Amino acid sequence: MEFNIKDKKKVIKYSCIAVGVILAAITAFNSYQVIDAGEIAIITRFGEVNRVAEPGLSLRIPFLEGYTKMQTRIQKEEVASSAVSSDLQEVNANLALNYSINKETALSLYKEVGVNYKDNIINPVLHESFKAGSAQYSAEDLITKRSEAKEKILNVVKIS
Repeated sequence: MEFNIKDKKKVIKYSCIAVGVILAAITAFNSYQVIDAGEIAIITRFGEVNRVAEPGLSLRIPFLEGYTKMQTRIQKEEVASSAVSSDLQEVNANLALNYSINKETALSLYKEVGVNYKDNIINPVLHESFKAGSAQYSAEDLITKRSEAKEKILNVVKIS
């Protein structure tokens, strides 16, 4: 079967239209994202932090803006830690901290720390607070005065 020039022009024309429609669809699908309840999105333009998007449908400039979702729900971080009591006994504990990211400060958290805030802030504070709190009690007092020790350690976490 032989194509004449009109047929070739039609094939090229329809191919260009198909490519245009595909590119338009890709652009349209990349221009929005859905942010779930309990999340925010940090919108970046060319890597620079631009704004915070609240839960719901959020528009962005395709291919120029990216986004990173952050949880604002209460989250739980658990770490195993060891310390030394005032009578030089080794103390091992599993620590748990419930925390949430404040929507108003999420932008500065992302700018200054990034998404690794658990490893860079939360875990070191938990370990250091446990060590500082445990050093104030003997091994026996850590057991008998558990709630008092817990409050002291929690206060150190809050200050940090």
